[in-house]
Amino acid sequence: MLTHAGAIAARIAAAQADLNALGEGQAGTLRVGVFQSVGQRILPEVMHRFVAAWPQVSVTLTESADDHELLSLVERGDLDLTFADLPLTEGPFESVELLRDPYVLVVPAGSPLAQRDTAPTWREMAELDLIGHKHCSSLAQLESDARRPLRFVFRSDHNQTVQALVASGVGTALVPRLTMDAEDESTELIALPKLQPRVIACVWHRDRYRTPAARAFVATAHAVCTELEHEPVAA
Repeated sequence: MLTHAGAIAARIAAAQADLNALGEGQAGTLRVGVFQSVGQRILPEVMHRFVAAWPQVSVTLTESADDHELLSLVERGDLDLTFADLPLTEGPFESVELLRDPYVLVVPAGSPLAQRDTAPTWREMAELDLIGHKHCSSLAQLESDARRPLRFVFRSDHNQTVQALVASGVGTALVPRLTMDAEDESTELIALPKLQPRVIACVWHRDRYRTPAARAFVATAHAVCTELEHEPVAA
């Protein structure tokens, strides 16, 4: 009887510890929304650091190319946090800016545009066959602000597809820097310092309780993005 009682008491103590951890936000599940470039360039290091610091918290990810879909999941309570571009659509949201991701012009390796000392002008870009993303609110804003209409011949939310099409000569891509593989030798990235960058943020529902784990995830993402933002920009 004493052996059984000791085992039962140990299980009760373990269950109580789990309940306390859940109440304190140290355990349980954290549901996070991501899009492709965040998943490739930001999330791996964030997860590496967060899992080491919060081993009892399980992170589940929902990926979408559409910010509106991810924000609606936050609003409904199906996500605790999401990455999204600023400015946000109207809703019960709070956010913290993580990273300013500059726009680049992606050209085939050896392109004369990449050999110049100056960035292409709006007039020159308006004459190019451009490739861009389907769902990108910052690109839509750039198009509306453009001094001349831009001609997009192809749109895809798959970053590797965009870069491969540029490499094959289909067109020139106007995209945020993080969406491209800077180590891909088949293309070159040209910095466009006069264009407004894409601003990536972490977003949550302002009326819902944020656990310490959720706060820690945001802080970790902010630290990783601060380091990433100081990486050299394409020449």
